[in-house]
Amino acid sequence: MPGSPTTKQCEIARLLRAVGMHREAEQALRTDLRARLRRARRRLRVRLIRSSRRLRRRVRV
Repeated sequence: MPGSPTTKQCEIARLLRAVGMHREAEQALRTDLRARLRRARRRLRVRLIRSSRRLRRRVRV
């Protein structure tokens, strides 16, 4: 069926949901897979950096 997500896109969406990235998972089913993965990795990296900064602030106080 044209326009339906591929098996790989479905698997990626499932993995994104598992790490709490629900909006990205929905978009993964509709958009170009490589571009979506690139953006998701960038967002995950930013999320990890922010959480590590928060942890460092807690340690200092």
